[in-house]
Amino acid sequence: MTQRKGPVAEDLLDRMARKFTVGDGCWQWAGTFDAYGYGYISVKIDGKWRMRKAHRLMYEFLVGPIPDGLTLDHLCRNRGCIRPAHLEPVTRGENVLRGVGPSATAATVMHCPQGHPYDETNTRLRKTPSGVGRVCRKCTSERTIARQKANPEKRAAYRLANREHINALRRAARNRAKEQP
Repeated sequence: MTQRKGPVAEDLLDRMARKFTVGDGCWQWAGTFDAYGYGYISVKIDGKWRMRKAHRLMYEFLVGPIPDGLTLDHLCRNRGCIRPAHLEPVTRGENVLRGVGPSATAATVMHCPQGHPYDETNTRLRKTPSGVGRVCRKCTSERTIARQKANPEKRAAYRLANREHINALRRAARNRAKEQP
C-alpha cells in the first residue's frame, strides 16, 4: 500500500486517533478486532470500503510503506498494539519463528525425545499433513534393527524373494562409491 496523503488520509488518521489509547508503552487499539486479535478499520479505496489492519495503516502513516515481501512483527507480542516503534518489518518465516505457535516451539527443540541431536547428519525432513517434520535417523535405524531382529524369518523370506533386486542395489552402491574420489 502506498503512503497516504491529502484530506482522505487526514480524515482516516483522525478516525484512527480516536480509536486507540496510550498505556504501558503500547498504543492499544480500541476499535474493532478480527478473530485473531488484530485491530482493523474500514478504509475507502477506489470508491469501495475495505477492511484494513490498523497496525499496518499506522505504520504506513508514520514510518512509510512496508517493504514488499515483508510483514509486520509485533515486538511487544500485543496484537492490538498499533505503535510503530513496536512493529518491525520481517519475513513471514521470521515472524512465525518469533511467535509462540507450534512451528516456533518445534524450531527450538534441538534433540529428539530419545536425546539424539537434530543436526545435519542425524536429521531427515519428511512431509507431514501440516507441512514438514524432522525425523531422527538414529531412532529410525534403531527401530528398523529391532523390527528385523524380532522377525528373522520374515527378513530371510524377503531377501530370498528379492535377491536379484538387492544384489543390483549393492552393485549400484559400489559403483557410485568407486566414482567418488
